[in-house]
Amino acid sequence: MVYWTLRYWTATDKTKTVDPTCNDDGGLYKVCDVCGETVGEPVEVYPAKGHTAGEWQTETEATCEDDGRDILPCSACGETIHS
Repeated sequence: MVYWTLRYWTATDKTKTVDPTCNDDGGLYKVCDVCGETVGEPVEVYPAKGHTAGEWQTETEATCEDDGRDILPCSACGETIHS
């Protein structure tokens, strides 16, 4: 059998910036010297930006029998903000 010893994260002054999205905060994180993963809570938090309305788009054309459907997508992420 082979046993491995668990190594703990070693964070120094290296940092990684995670950009905020429409829904999720970003931040400045310390980075592990061994594996490159972000470690712990952010040193600095960048708040989520919120959605930015794009242009109304017709998702389904109206017919004689059915209503149509227009949507308002976010111009940054494409998520439907309003329909």
